[in-house]
Amino acid sequence: MEQLGNVLVQAREQMGLTVEDVSQITKIRSKYIRALESGKVYEIPGRVYALGFLKSYCEVLDLNYRELQEYFNANYQEKDEFVKHITTAAVQQPTHQTGISSKRVVLFALLGACILLGGVYLFVNHQEKTQPPVLPPVADNLKQSENKEQQPNNLPGFNWNAVMLAADFNDFDLMGIAPIHYQEGVEVVVEATGTCWTRVTIDDADSSDETLHAGDIRTYQGINKVEIKWGNAGLVKVTVNGVLQNQDDIGAVGQVVTKEFLAE
Repeated sequence: MEQLGNVLVQAREQMGLTVEDVSQITKIRSKYIRALESGKVYEIPGRVYALGFLKSYCEVLDLNYRELQEYFNANYQEKDEFVKHITTAAVQQPTHQTGISSKRVVLFALLGACILLGGVYLFVNHQEKTQPPVLPPVADNLKQSENKEQQPNNLPGFNWNAVMLAADFNDFDLMGIAPIHYQEGVEVVVEATGTCWTRVTIDDADSSDETLHAGDIRTYQGINKVEIKWGNAGLVKVTVNGVLQNQDDIGAVGQVVTKEFLAE
């Protein structure tokens, strides 16, 4: 992705624009513009958003979006894939040769393990011979029997308390299952299908006006609320937190509509 970033940087500098200038024009956060220019597109939340930002940036710099899109699609990696790639490359690097051969290291390790296991065996055997057996109280035996009967499907040793705790807090790490993460705030993606005047207010801050044209994609992110007013609501497609909204709920062609999108 570095080649893509170099093209964007050179075009921006030739036009005498700063990253902040581009952010003001496109309404894209500065950190996402820098992610595009540095080739770290995995820092942008999702492939769709990254392509939308790239298209808006190309329009400002008067670049051929289709050519850069093809390069982007051929080289794009999600953050998890990028980290996996870097980790694999680091693991596959040849290790430095030491004065001790690998066979000797393995031999010493096996010898040490045998000595350790032998010591543990002798210690346990000595403890069993020197200590009389301890019989558990009858009450404890009855309690253990009741607990076994209460365990679902009689699975011995399964920590059902941990399961219920994980279920209460949506954290399944106790069972080796990846936790469920929920998106915070509200993110609204608007794609114009025609010319439409737009006014956007994020978290009751200052409003910004812009005229969108067919093919334009804008992303607005708020902590609590995103309010948008369209001069022609039938010429926009709206996606909120990844969910495409029903066009009937947005408005028809020719309608002036104001919508509020709230954080869940």
